[in-house]
Amino acid sequence: MPLYGFQSILIHTDEIANDAITTEKIKDFAITTGKIANNAITTEKIVNNAVTTEKLANSSITTEKFHPSAIAPNSDKLDGYDASLIPAPNVIIPLNAEGILDLSATYVKSNVYTFRRVNLTGVVSDYELQVGEEAYIEFSNATIVPLRIATSSGTYYECDLVSNNANTDNSVGYPIFLNPNNTTYANAFVCSLVYRNSGELGSNYITYSAFRIGWRFSHCRFIIENYTQLKSIIGYYNVWGYSIDYPAIVVFATNWRDATTPWTSLGTITFPQSTSGYILIRRLR
Repeated sequence: MPLYGFQSILIHTDEIANDAITTEKIKDFAITTGKIANNAITTEKIVNNAVTTEKLANSSITTEKFHPSAIAPNSDKLDGYDASLIPAPNVIIPLNAEGILDLSATYVKSNVYTFRRVNLTGVVSDYELQVGEEAYIEFSNATIVPLRIATSSGTYYECDLVSNNANTDNSVGYPIFLNPNNTTYANAFVCSLVYRNSGELGSNYITYSAFRIGWRFSHCRFIIENYTQLKSIIGYYNVWGYSIDYPAIVVFATNWRDATTPWTSLGTITFPQSTSGYILIRRLR
């Protein structure tokens, strides 16, 4: 009697005979010497496919290909600048013999107009600002402020005159002047201006003996152009110190109508009353 549950899966002799693993089947599927010979990893195949010194030299995996610039061309740059050119804190990059900031042999060469401030407060002789230098001059309760800056034909400056006096209704209504060469030249200067205060919009065309650059108490910004044949100042200023001039805006141009006298010292600023503040003068050319 067959075991319970196994009656339907008995293995019969004829089934073994039909599907058995025979010698012929072993021969058909076996791994023979011939098959190994046909497919095996041979010395020749190793030679043909191997990573050889010659292949390394010709194609291939070189030191340059593993350099960061080969993987990511800008990986050694910061905002397009070579990482080696980014200075460390408190490190000054020196100029070359021609006074040029030379960042690399091939990348960029630039004249240096970096900020450099020179404190000329209280100096007693003229100092020649270099292009890119800024003079700082502080004054307190002064009516006369010598700038002590040497100048010459062909130079160009940007200036800020900052007064810090409180507003008052009884300040002196008179110009602030720049006297070139620390002196005046009788009726040699003509000022053209447009102004707006609380009472009116107006204009003036006036002759003076120095450059008019402000009025009463003023915060002024102006440009100085110095050529012997053409000496001029253009700018604007905010005025306070009187009821209708708090504020007032003035846009002006003043020319020194003298084509022969050299302008060699930037000069002296004169105020119509005691004034405190500071002056910034930057040489641009």
